[in-house]
Amino acid sequence: MNPDDHREQLIDMLLREHVGSETPPDVRSRVLEALQSDQRVAAGARPSFAQRRIVALPKRSIAGPLKAIAALIMLVAAALGLLHFQNIADERTPQLGSVEGRITGELHSGKSLSTGPDSSAELVYSDGTRVTLGPESAISIPELGLSDRSKVLEIHRGALTASVAPQPSGFPMEFSALHAKAVVVGTELSFRTDASATRLEVTEGTVELHPGDGRAPIEVTTGRFAETDASMNSSSGDIITLPDNRITGFVLMNADTDQPIDPTFLTDGQTLSLSSLPTRKLSLRADFAGDRPFNVAFETVRKDGRPSGIKLEHPQHRPPYFVTGDHSQEQRPADCRPWTPAPGTYRFTARPTYSKGGAVVAEATLTLELTFVP
Repeated sequence: MNPDDHREQLIDMLLREHVGSETPPDVRSRVLEALQSDQRVAAGARPSFAQRRIVALPKRSIAGPLKAIAALIMLVAAALGLLHFQNIADERTPQLGSVEGRITGELHSGKSLSTGPDSSAELVYSDGTRVTLGPESAISIPELGLSDRSKVLEIHRGALTASVAPQPSGFPMEFSALHAKAVVVGTELSFRTDASATRLEVTEGTVELHPGDGRAPIEVTTGRFAETDASMNSSSGDIITLPDNRITGFVLMNADTDQPIDPTFLTDGQTLSLSSLPTRKLSLRADFAGDRPFNVAFETVRKDGRPSGIKLEHPQHRPPYFVTGDHSQEQRPADCRPWTPAPGTYRFTARPTYSKGGAVVAEATLTLELTFVP
């Protein structure tokens, strides 16, 4: 091989190693000229100063790759940070569970939600915490800092019950109202508020009720309540569970035997065939739950306006309570007066009253419509 060709191959190899596969032509020629000049020097032909040239081989810059790596690291860190903050937002924002009736609004930070009459809504959090809003209640979710893991509900009116899962240390759940706020680590409770007062009842666990005027919190344990009114007067004590006093239903009675024809309650709008009954001497008994009523008054109306055939009796003061009355004056209170209904539709009303604190208080009435056919 020609020495000059061999030299040029070596030059090309060195240029590819230090510069890259794409070597500019002028660089290659300048390198060759420099080598030829060196050869002349070695041969004794010293080049002039003007002939001397310094050839600078271009070097690869590492600044670009380093900047790209730094940018990638920053992008990954930003994505992880965004994912972290999104997880926090998801933890403290509930989803809508079961709903009854009408609700309006949204469940988002800075938004509100309300329930209508005879309506309810269940809020479900990712940790299993559940909050049930009662009828005509309104709540909102306040805007919090990105790193704040606290669950906070602002209750503007109405009532709720909650089963709160254990919360992270330093980030309790809060129910905030006009007069006070409840701080919950994990428990079961009910919370209600209106313009006059805010009340907390704890079914299980321990909750702190913080009065709105900044006074020391009230520790509320299982079976206890705490309340703060509009004047910032606070009270607490044991929860008193009152009996569910009410008339529960009507039972069809055989007035011959003074025994139920069927022990199950009659249903509103039911139709009865007189020919299928064991007797036409009938009555209805009103059963009750809770405390015994002070008395029960009855009213029977035939829907077509004709007489019902039942004499309007005075309120009955002792059970059993019969729509047609009993023989109490004859010392037979369990003996119901017989009544044979004419075919038609009847409306029966039982109105109980109870003795409370020396006063007689009327409770909710129960009404039933029955149709008798031959």
